[in-house]
Amino acid sequence: IQESIAYLKKITAALDYPLVGNGMNNYLLPTSFGTIRPTALVPTSMDAGDIRQDKASIIIGVQGLLDFPAKLIADRINIARSRLGLSPHEQWLGAEAISLQIEAEGIRGQQLTPLALACWLQHVENLELFISKLKSKLSKSSCTSSYKNNKSIRIGVPAILGSSYGSKQVHLIEAELQCPVFEIPVGQPTLPGIRLYQLLLDYVKGQGIRVQMGVPVISISSGSGTNYKVTIGTPGKPVAYGANYLVIATGGSPGASLAGQEVPLEGMAAIAKVQPNLMIVGRALGGYDPAIEKNGLGVALATGYFAGKKIAEGESCQ
Repeated sequence: IQESIAYLKKITAALDYPLVGNGMNNYLLPTSFGTIRPTALVPTSMDAGDIRQDKASIIIGVQGLLDFPAKLIADRINIARSRLGLSPHEQWLGAEAISLQIEAEGIRGQQLTPLALACWLQHVENLELFISKLKSKLSKSSCTSSYKNNKSIRIGVPAILGSSYGSKQVHLIEAELQCPVFEIPVGQPTLPGIRLYQLLLDYVKGQGIRVQMGVPVISISSGSGTNYKVTIGTPGKPVAYGANYLVIATGGSPGASLAGQEVPLEGMAAIAKVQPNLMIVGRALGGYDPAIEKNGLGVALATGYFAGKKIAEGESCQ
């Protein structure tokens, strides 16, 4: 597990999107649903969000942005801290919410979404306008005296700070406000997840790996030894690919879909035991229930890394 975490952090750091966390302890981060989510690895744009820190939190809502109830998020942070037995610190003023109105040129009249705002804030002049409005609102907040005197606050904003690298925008805002700033993911899929997905996709393509998406697997057959033939339904006509290894990583379903047939997890485990160089990773593992264990991404990372390492080393798997 630690080896896979170190590998992922090494890649993301090289891509200028570093992840923080050691995999041994969780951050406790607020979500846009008003819940508190234990999280092992986070981008630096979310690093300051742990609710256990003794800093007053100001949660910034954006008028018109759906699915980000800033007042609810602030109230739930206070409730969660109380349940954790965190007594009020002399500098702790609790969490509060303020609302920001942004007149974003180019998306007026449209429904405000995290991605639309993120693309707008990707431009420096728009980010400067956002910071200016934020400063104006902070001057009217009840936390203003704490902010001016000892900087014992932090600012929580929806994850809209740029479509590519949220951490850079966070650091710019922190430099202007002289206090920690953190993003709170909004909706599904979240923008931090989209950023990470796109970065890793570009990375694997840069390694010469061909990626085909949105096409079904029509058939899988095995020949002598460890030779496989996988046929996919590309537009026009099916295309067959040969492979020495197969990795079943079907993701969110409670089973795996092979050649158009749903195979239950128990069946996949039985197939893997007798079929050479067939590996199953993530949610497709037999006997594994991520809904109960609450560690789906960690298991996906560790098992996917293990499978990739075995293939890279040319080891035979049974």
